[in-house]
Amino acid sequence: MRATRGVPLDGVGIQSHSNYEMPNEFTRDKQRNWIAFCEEVVGMGLEIYITEFDVNDTRLNSDMANRDQLIASYTHGTIST
Repeated sequence: MRATRGVPLDGVGIQSHSNYEMPNEFTRDKQRNWIAFCEEVVGMGLEIYITEFDVNDTRLNSDMANRDQLIASYTHGTIST
């Protein structure tokens, strides 16, 4: 893909600081919006690079496995490694 001025563009880097809510408050509508954004970027022939993915876990219990499960469900179907 070429940007407006002819500069090659291969991907989009994302630093995610947008999750002010808890992972279990990530509603279906919010998930659909995130998926639509990702699909639009990929539809332009670009790769997505997530370089930072902040998650608000301040009110979760201290069980790391539980926290990790909630985070995984937040991204399920939209992020692969």
